[in-house]
Amino acid sequence: MFIFLKQEYSDEAYWNSIVVFSSFLIVFAIFVKLSLHTNRKRLREPVVVYTYQGNAQAVLEKYFPYYIHLEPDLKLQFLQRVIAFLNSKTFIPRKQNSIPNELPVLISATAVQLTFGLHDFSIYSFSKILIYPTTYYNEIRKVYHQGEINVRHRIIVLSTSHFLGGLSTPNDGLNLGLHELAHALNIHAFDYQDQDFIKKFKEWRDIALLEMPSIQKGNHFLRSYAAINIMEMFAVCVENFFERPLAFQAHLPKLYFAMVNLLGQNPLQKHRPI
Repeated sequence: MFIFLKQEYSDEAYWNSIVVFSSFLIVFAIFVKLSLHTNRKRLREPVVVYTYQGNAQAVLEKYFPYYIHLEPDLKLQFLQRVIAFLNSKTFIPRKQNSIPNELPVLISATAVQLTFGLHDFSIYSFSKILIYPTTYYNEIRKVYHQGEINVRHRIIVLSTSHFLGGLSTPNDGLNLGLHELAHALNIHAFDYQDQDFIKKFKEWRDIALLEMPSIQKGNHFLRSYAAINIMEMFAVCVENFFERPLAFQAHLPKLYFAMVNLLGQNPLQKHRPI
């Protein structure tokens, strides 16, 4: 048996409840409107998915010194990995209708260069690569970027001009592609609990942390940006590891060989780094 109890409300309580409920509806309506506006704004720019059609090997032979120096068996392995990386990613032009035909190959080759000594080379949790023609404005952070990693949506973002600029000067320790892909690799390895990478990264980190106070003082082999945090330290070390390996080893031998151990390769051995 159910007993229903009647509860009586005063007029004041009744009208208070009406006001609260009406306020809720107004706030909800504003939220929905703002959400729709944001989504429309994002959809104004059409998404154009780029499909590579061409000879990846020819691009590597012409533009990618790391590949050019490899011995024949490693060239074959490198090329196979580049093609696999290409096929696993969606390249999306932004603020443009197309991108240079060689660009997806060069981005893929940069990723394979970084991970050539690792078993997991595809950084598979990042499936999309957004490509802007040059510096772009990030409306969330309200700043201009040359490249970044969108952790939430697992997207790698690159500026074409700055990416190619990093490749065109291969010995200055500045390489946007290596820098951003280092971030992606780090995030991917920790999220998916790559225990071997995590163990070696912690060993590298212990050495890197000892070096950061010296970087903060200035006049250091590594640029000051490396001292922002350990993630940026890793990305800057990756740039110098591949672009200035001889100087890196001479200035910071312990840190250099911690990088060798972490990435499973030694760029000083150009013909057979792994």
